[in-house]
Amino acid sequence: HWGSFINASLGKEITSAHFGYAGPLTEAVLLGGVASRFPSITLEWNPQRLEFNLKDANQHLIRTYRKGWDVKSLA
Repeated sequence: HWGSFINASLGKEITSAHFGYAGPLTEAVLLGGVASRFPSITLEWNPQRLEFNLKDANQHLIRTYRKGWDVKSLA
C-alpha cells in the first residue's frame, strides 16, 4: 500500500484507489460516524452545502480547537 502510494507520487504507477474512489468512500465513512450519534433519526446529507438537515448533527462536522491550537486556514 505505502509503496504503491510512493510510486504513484513519483509518477511510476497509478494507485488502485484513486481520489475519485477514495474521496467519496472516506466521506461516507466519516458521515456514518456522525450519523451513529443519532440512531433513531434519519439524517439527510447535502453534498453541495456540506451539511446535514439537522443542526445538532452539523456541530460534529467541524472541530472547535482550544485557544492557541486553532488552525487559521480552517476558520
